[in-house]
Formats: sequence, structure tokens, C-alpha cells
Amino acid sequence: VLTPLRILHPPVAKVKSKPAKLPSMEADVAVLFDAELKKIKGSGAQIKHCIGTLKDPQRRDVFRKLAAMDRLAELLGPDAIELFIPYLNHEYFRLRERSLQLAANAIKTGGAELLIQEFYPKDYPDKAIGILAAFALSGDNKGVALANKALATEHEELRYQALHTLTDIHKMKAVDLIIAHLKSAEHPLDQIGCEEALSKLAADPKNTTAIRDRMIKELPKFGIPGKGGAYMVLAKISDKTCLDLLEKSNSTDSKAEFNLLAKALSYSPSRRADQIMLKFARGDKKSAEAVGNHATRRLVLGPKGFGDLTDKEGMDCAEPMIKM
Repeated sequence: VLTPLRILHPPVAKVKSKPAKLPSMEADVAVLFDAELKKIKGSGAQIKHCIGTLKDPQRRDVFRKLAAMDRLAELLGPDAIELFIPYLNHEYFRLRERSLQLAANAIKTGGAELLIQEFYPKDYPDKAIGILAAFALSGDNKGVALANKALATEHEELRYQALHTLTDIHKMKAVDLIIAHLKSAEHPLDQIGCEEALSKLAADPKNTTAIRDRMIKELPKFGIPGKGGAYMVLAKISDKTCLDLLEKSNSTDSKAEFNLLAKALSYSPSRRADQIMLKFARGDKKSAEAVGNHATRRLVLGPKGFGDLTDKEGMDCAEPMIKM
């Protein structure tokens, strides 16, 4: 059965409520797991049972693993942190998020040194990513030295996490280092990490003006890849000062830089960015192509993120773009 979109869309568009939370077996499995533990005599044997449940990170008994993590945290306190390490960067979000939260709690109660002893970024970068993420969540200053060490490695995903860890722990104190890293960054993941870190800081109203003014000051000192990150930070702030500067930046002779500028504007929460992009597109064929490559985001991206705009707002941007 095929239902025309003109019939299907109106009732769907009227729904304002958030999707219901999906049901989960986690609570039921935890009850069953606790029942198993009660049948085992002695805390030592119970700990051994929990450790056995976590032995194979790839085995998909997810909810049993979550229950085992919780019980180990209760039975061992901060010493349980070593048992969570294989899960701190796990591919499955439930296991990763639970282990990170428990590890962060353990760091706050004396478990930091146990993690530091397991931090070998060059030899085990995947494990190091998880350890840095746990320190980031805990906010413990001991994570700063580890993150600085990770920035010097050749593993781009580890450097990306290090940038976020520095930001989460040091906040505005990390700005100088992040900007310096952006200036020398060659890998796209380094550039994205710097942009995300700075945008995260700028999202706090107390920091917005300071981040904006610093990025504008540093902009002429960036190479083209770094300018892409700077443009993105400014576009996500999108106050009048930022948008005025971005509008004037289309005078560049670099095709690569113009493409990065158009991409940044496409992520702006301000509807004024639509008009700036349309103005750019009217310049010449190459400009229109560059803007067109990123303009579709304007049809779905509103002030509060994707989906936060009306159909009319999306069409107000789409119609003149299509005509060009």
C-alpha cells in the first residue's frame, strides 16, 4: 500500500511529543543476575563470577555484563576500575557508557593511578582512548598529562579524544593549546577535534564572546585547513559579528577555502546564513556549485539543531537555490 506524501505528511508534522523510550530488559536481567549471586557463597566467589561474566568483551550478553559491572563497583570500589578498561572504548554504546561512568566514579574515589598505570598510547591506542574518555568524564586533572602525551602520538583517533579530554578538564585554559594544534593540524580528525572542542567551549554563554574574539584574531594566521575549523566555530556562534565576517570572507581566491566557508555557513543556526549562501551562489557558476554542495543542510537545520525549522523556512531557502 502506497500513501501519497501530501496525505501522510500533515498528521506526522503535527506530532510534537518526543518518541517513547524503548523498552529494555536491563532491570529484569539485573534481578536474575543478583539472584545468581545470592546462591554463591562468599564475596570472593561472587567477584569471580562477575569477572567471568566480563571475560569476553565481544560476547553479546550485554545486560548481564552491565549487572556484573555494577556489582563489581559495589564489591571492589575503585579497585574495580581495571576490570572496566576493555569496555571504555567498546563499540557498543551501552557497555561503553556504563563502564565510563563507573570508571569516572572510581577515579574520583582513588582509582586514577590504576588507570594511569595502564596508559600506553603508542602501543595500545584504542585502550588509551577509553582511558582518556574516563578522565574527561571525571574531570580529574591527572588526565591532562595523559592527554598531552596522546597529542604527540601518530594515532589520529587518540589525538581527537585527547583534544576533548583537555577541553572537558581544563575548559578555557585549553584554548591556547587547541588553537596551536589547529594551526599545525594536517589530518581531518585533528581539525574536527579542534573545531568541536572550541565550539563546545563557545556553547557556554560565559565563553562565547571570548572564543569568538580569539578566533577572529587568529583567523589570518591559519592555513586553509585551519581556517575551515575557525569558520566552523564562528558559524556555529553566528552572532552578527561572526556572520558579518563570514559574509566578507568570500573574497578569497582559494577554491578550497571558499568550499570550507560554504560548508561552515551550512551549519549555522541562524537563518541569515541562508541569505549569505544565496548571495555567494549568485556570484558565478563555481561559487554556485560550491554552495550547492552544502545547501541541503539548510533545509533541515534550525536554531536548535536538525529538524528545528518549518517546511516554509526550508522551502524559502530551497526554492531560490533550485531556480539557480
